[in-house]
Order: sequence, then C-alpha cells, then structure tokens
Amino acid sequence: MIKLKANKGNKTLFWKDRWCSSIPLDEGYSKICKISRNKNNLISSMIEGAGTSCAWNFGLKRDMESEEVALVTNLLNSIGSPNTFQEVDQEDDEWCWTANPSGKFTV
Repeated sequence: MIKLKANKGNKTLFWKDRWCSSIPLDEGYSKICKISRNKNNLISSMIEGAGTSCAWNFGLKRDMESEEVALVTNLLNSIGSPNTFQEVDQEDDEWCWTANPSGKFTV
C-alpha cells in the first residue's frame, strides 16, 4: 500500500488524501468537511499565519454546533500542529511504500 508523507503539505490534499490516518479526513470527519469552504485545498493552504502564530483554517461556512466542536477537537488532535508544515528544511510531500520500513519500493 502507498501513503502520502506530508512534509511541507504542498502536494497533499487536506481532506481527500490519506496523510494522517488510513482513511481520508473527508471520510473520518465528513460533518466538518461538509461545512468547510476549502474542500479541495492542499494542507499548506489550510494554514493561516506563520511561525508560532500560525493556525489551521478550515474555512467553515457557519458556526459549529456542539457535536461539531467535539469533532474539530478530535480532528485537531489527529492532525497536530500546523507549525510542522512550515519548517524551513522540510522536503516536498512524497509517496511512501508502507510495506517497506524505508518507505521505498523495491523489486
């Protein structure tokens, strides 16, 4: 199986690619994805600000209901800090072969 390794977040779709779990976020957090304006954004374009003052911006169309607040809390715990994607020495996103510990496909 192959999986995206999101380094800079510059080639990975936030909602549609499998980058932080075995399923895309639009399946695991479909209620939040449905109220997001940013359904086709890359990870890097879901980040607002820079450095220590950056934050995730889901571009929600409306205020969240109480159930959705709990889902967003779980989502934030799953995806981690947006600072990770803004580190200067990060490489571009890449595909990894999960059957090999090195992440490389070999014959």
